[in-house]
Amino acid sequence: MPELILSGCAPIPLAHYLKALGVLRLVSEQADPLATACWRGDQFVFESRFNRTSLAEFFLREYSPTPVLNPWNGDGGFFKDSRAGSIETLRKFSTSKSDRLRAYRATIESIRCAFLTHEVSEKPADDRKNDVLQVMRSSLGDLALKWFDAVVVLTGSGTKYPPLLGSGGNDGSIDFGRNFMQRLLLVIDPESGEASSAAEVFLNASLFQEASCGATTSDKIGQFLPGSAGGANSTAGFTGNPTANPWDYILMIEGALLFAAASLKRLESSSEGVLAFPFCVHKVGTGYDSAARADGDLNGCEIWLPLWAQPTGLKEISTIFNEGRSEFNGKRCRSGVDFARAAIMLGVDRGITAFERYALLERNGQSNFATPLGRYAVKRNAHADLLADFDSWYDRLRQKAGTQANPSPPASIARALHSLETTIFEFCRHGTPDALQKVIIALGTAERSMAGSFTWTTKDTNRLPPLSGLRPEWINAVTTDRPEFRLALALAGTKAWVESSRTSHWIRQHLEPVLLTGNAQHLRARWLDQDDQDVAWQEGPLAASLNGIMMRRHLWMDRHSADCWLDKSSRYAPLEDITAFIEGRTDDRLLADLLWGLSLVDWQAVSIADRAERAEEKDSSHRYDWRTDAFHQAVPSAFYALLKLCHRPKSDTFPAIPLTPAIHRQAAAGRGLEASRLAVRRLRASGCAPLVRELPVQADTARRTAAALLFPISPRDLRLLEKYALTETESQTTS
Repeated sequence: MPELILSGCAPIPLAHYLKALGVLRLVSEQADPLATACWRGDQFVFESRFNRTSLAEFFLREYSPTPVLNPWNGDGGFFKDSRAGSIETLRKFSTSKSDRLRAYRATIESIRCAFLTHEVSEKPADDRKNDVLQVMRSSLGDLALKWFDAVVVLTGSGTKYPPLLGSGGNDGSIDFGRNFMQRLLLVIDPESGEASSAAEVFLNASLFQEASCGATTSDKIGQFLPGSAGGANSTAGFTGNPTANPWDYILMIEGALLFAAASLKRLESSSEGVLAFPFCVHKVGTGYDSAARADGDLNGCEIWLPLWAQPTGLKEISTIFNEGRSEFNGKRCRSGVDFARAAIMLGVDRGITAFERYALLERNGQSNFATPLGRYAVKRNAHADLLADFDSWYDRLRQKAGTQANPSPPASIARALHSLETTIFEFCRHGTPDALQKVIIALGTAERSMAGSFTWTTKDTNRLPPLSGLRPEWINAVTTDRPEFRLALALAGTKAWVESSRTSHWIRQHLEPVLLTGNAQHLRARWLDQDDQDVAWQEGPLAASLNGIMMRRHLWMDRHSADCWLDKSSRYAPLEDITAFIEGRTDDRLLADLLWGLSLVDWQAVSIADRAERAEEKDSSHRYDWRTDAFHQAVPSAFYALLKLCHRPKSDTFPAIPLTPAIHRQAAAGRGLEASRLAVRRLRASGCAPLVRELPVQADTARRTAAALLFPISPRDLRLLEKYALTETESQTTS
């Protein structure tokens, strides 16, 4: 069959997408049931028995319009108080002689008979409108019901209006039925059924973007084509009039009939029925350039319009729209965030390759525009299922802190939720490790905000739990080659373990008031009471927070009678990165954000996975040090080496160094000289021989070096520090 490129049909704007559906539907129903179509880039590829000339002839000579009437609206033309123009338009259709308008005449007659039978002589009041709609549905023929079902759904709980076609077939004062008929009169003579003199020019401009002078009219097209709506700054002058091609409007309305809504009974709900609309979810004010959190405050929805790459017939496309089903993790999508995740997790199938996201947003004053918010490819992302780790936590947070929450949440939590949803959208669009890393940072920010608003978070009406249980796979998925990431990774997995009491203490417990408990395989977090908290994190310079954590860990180890430093980690910080931190060459804000995010990983499960990995590599000829990616020989200053050797875990080749909290306290206070003297004395008393007696350093360097003691390093790097800080004789003796 001939392949036609309908360049006038495109995924953007909404009017042109609906126009493409209209062409496929009308040709398939009225001329060629074997017609197919698909999207190739931004063009609509149409295949049927028609070539370009015969397709135009079909619409100009044979096309029979679907009866599009809104008799329940005051401007539908059926009542005496309707506008004179509406009454006259309806009269032309009811008295027409053309066979092409036969369905229109029959529908108008059946509506008038129903009104006469039920004594409806004026626009129904709100309390009677549902009864009138019931009468309409029972009296309309199958063809007219297509429009009715696209604009009205009758449920046990009242009348519902699908979002695409306004409130019952009108957009404000624009009645779609009246405007549809008026556009038809511009291209079809109601008496003879012949095409008007300008109809062919309009049609070629609409379908093939054929340039022609005068191929538009000054009629309004409503929310579907924002670029032609007119108004301020829409032309070279201050204001402009609306411009529209009548065929654009006609085919747009015909295509919208594929969006037949339905009353959906949810099995888990006790309600009598809720409105189900194809690919429609609650609106989220994020994920697009002009996004504002206030966009989510308004009542409304998003519509995700499917694009498909293989030639598909009307029957298959109708099935897709009738189902309009999108799921992820076995549950129906409820918001734009859910839908974006469903797209990349193949929760939506049927051969769809992408979705064009639209929302009806207030733009240009208080006008509603069908605004395109981006395209999302339907593709499998290897790490997409990681987002399921925080499903229940996110649902709870959105319920209590979303735009519809009442009372409003603290501003910091609302911002954190908005940022999280934005990063999820970006990951769904791009799927890169950097994008996923932003997601875990946003999770950490949200957790940080919840901890900062502890009273609100834990009160009985909210009860938001701390997030926990992110799988070990997150680590490899978000890995990037930045020193901040490697430092945060090493620190986030740090814990102290007391064998005698079998007690552990994780770094995360100093970031927020949580207790990490669980079994040998997994950790779970729960909030602690104010009196039991061990939080040392403070907003401000990162070094100050890390030094505060160091002091807290000294106290904890002292309470458990530790004879040396107990901290260990399944990931080690490279010395080169620690040097960069001490010298102030790292992004401390990024490092802090990554620390909060990576601390949410289940580090107990990471340890289990690491042991399994070591077992697999035990007999391998490739001797790779799984604990660190750094093999550089960069060594921090001797000052750091002295202090770090006083804060190292016990080993078989190095004597236990008793804890001396004063060493860290002096360095954290900026007194580097005193700290170095104490460190030298401590090492000498433990049988080691430092190469120096004291080291004067600047106060800021001393403070950052004190903070850097918290980063765990590998045994190999500890031996390197021994080599550079201790005499060779003593180093050989203790090795």
